[in-house]
Order: sequence, then C-alpha cells, then structure tokens
Amino acid sequence: MPPLPLKLQELVLEVEALAKASVSWECLPEIDGLMSSAIQDGVPTIRYREWSEAGIAEELMHLRLMLSGVQLSFPGNRDLVGRTATMLQNVVHHHVIFPVLAKWGYQPTIAECNGISKQLSTLENSNGLDRAKSDTELEALMAIVYARGQLDCGAPDVMARLDSIFSAGALSNARQIGNRVASAIRGQTEISPEACLKTLVECLNVLGLSNVITISSRHA
Repeated sequence: MPPLPLKLQELVLEVEALAKASVSWECLPEIDGLMSSAIQDGVPTIRYREWSEAGIAEELMHLRLMLSGVQLSFPGNRDLVGRTATMLQNVVHHHVIFPVLAKWGYQPTIAECNGISKQLSTLENSNGLDRAKSDTELEALMAIVYARGQLDCGAPDVMARLDSIFSAGALSNARQIGNRVASAIRGQTEISPEACLKTLVECLNVLGLSNVITISSRHA
C-alpha cells in the first residue's frame, strides 16, 4: 500500500488510540465494493479490493465513528436486517464524513453514485420487487436504498432512475419511508457522535426496526 499523506497518518493514529489496537489492512479481491471497514474482535479493520486515498480516508472516518459508539448491532442470522443496518449506518456516517472529505479535496459522491447505480440495476432486473409490498424487512431495505440515493448521490441521471423505479406500486411505500429517513438525516445539524446516535434511533423508529436493530454497546 502506498504511503499515506500526513492528514491520513494522523487519522490512523486517532483510530488506533480509540481502539487501543493497530489498524489491520486486508487486501481481498473478492469483496463487494472497493473498500469496507469493521471492528473485528476490537481490531479496526479495513478491507480493500482497490486502494485509493479517498477510500482510505472515508473508511478511517467510518472506523472513528464506530469507535465513538455510532454503530448498530443486529442478529447474525437476519441477512436483510443486516444489510439494512449496514446501509443505514453508512448513510448516517456519510452525513458527517462527506463534507470533511469534500473540504479535503476528495469527491466521495462519485463512488456512491456508482454504487447506487449498481443497486438500481439489480432492482430493475429483479423479479422480487412485489415482495416489498408485504415484506417489512425488505421494504425497510428498499427505503434505505431510496434514502441513500437522495442523500449521497445527486447525479440527475441516477436520480431519474431512482424516482422511476420507486414510483412503482410495490415500492411506493418504501419511497415514502425513505423520504422520512432522508429528512431525519438532513435534519441533523449538529455534527457529533451523540447527534448521529439520535439520528440512528429516529431512523430505526421510522423503519419499524427498533426492536430488531440496536445501538451497539461495544464502544458506546
């Protein structure tokens, strides 16, 4: 991995001080997406398929928020709930992270737009969209997909696809819920871990999953 600029070296040290453990770097060509981050057995871990300075900056900031208590827990045997929790956590984190990345000269929304575009392609080719009408957990996941598009992208072509797909009957309720989630996140004016936690609780209530997904007590 190439050397990191000073600002990211300092961020690594901050994450390691919070975790009381060194950052683990794992090159995994098979992972979904280009990069991801997690706290594994107390160790801050960044996995990457392709290295980029902007991606490293974002994942380090995710880790810092997780280590500050802004992290969700969910049952390990609930795939849809896990995907929803992970995406919701990331979208709330991005509300704090993206303005800093932009100030540093990075363009985080480009990667997000690419990711959202892939999600929309999956939805367009899926034959299971009608399940969203009766499956609460799937509907919650679709609502977060819609909220993510509203908050983290903004590219006109992607937004047009988003609105077209979510205007369908099976997803119209998910669109309404997604708008409420996006409004809750936009309404967070204070940039702090405590404010992020309040936003996560509000979003879980909107999604109807507050009895399934909880705030992690690992670092809170």
